Amino acid sequence: MKRNHIMQDISPDVALEILETPEKQIPTLLQLSDGMRAEMTSVGISLCSIINAKSGNCTEDCAFCAQSSVSSASCTPYPMMDGFSILSARRRAGELGVGHFSIVTSGSSPTQEELENICVIISRGSELKPFWCASLGLLSLRQLQLLSEAGLSRYHHNLETERTYFPEICTTHTWRDRINTICNAKLAGLEVCSGGIIGLGENLRQRVDMAFQLRDLEVDSIALNFLRTLFISRFAENGNHVRNSLSGCRVTRLCRQGTSR
Repeated sequence: MKRNHIMQDISPDVALEILETPEKQIPTLLQLSDGMRAEMTSVGISLCSIINAKSGNCTEDCAFCAQSSVSSASCTPYPMMDGFSILSARRRAGELGVGHFSIVTSGSSPTQEELENICVIISRGSELKPFWCASLGLLSLRQLQLLSEAGLSRYHHNLETERTYFPEICTTHTWRDRINTICNAKLAGLEVCSGGIIGLGENLRQRVDMAFQLRDLEVDSIALNFLRTLFISRFAENGNHVRNSLSGCRVTRLCRQGTSR
């Protein structure tokens, strides 16, 4: 979901009403949302693709992640992939019409050697499409500047959830750490993709607050994820996940209007 420059400010109370829309009014809600889409953007769909370039053995305790230190999921770890494999995957993504291709790694942040290798890989294809994106965890301004200089165009880093609820899903780093990384990416001249996961046990007001936090950050693209409890976690039994597609429609409608500027 791309940010635009048409002011569509709404209050938090109105935003909450969107999330509480009765099911019988969902078609009207979708019609309004489609009208906004037609006014603000093209009719096309922009595709992005990722490669899980490094998997598992993460020291963070994010409760929703299959690769976290607290997960009991069966996940096969592997070290950083070689440049040839990553570039080949990107080339194939480009052939399929993908607009952005993202290198994604597990862990709180890459080692210096890993970061240098990623910069080399990006520089080898910086003049080609799809555009380079990366999701490498918590990074400093200097690290993001190095990526930008290598040819990275966009950095992805989710808030995951609203500020006050964040300690419920992660204790090994803070919500402020994530904000700092997003601000560093913007200072480095990169586009920013950020969003969160819906269905972590947050209430509707907290979903609204996260949407407004994303608007205040003025990110370029919003990533909406809806939790599926495919592995054993406390979310599998708590009933707080998104139960049907209508809930997802409400959240998407909110982020379409509530975060637009």
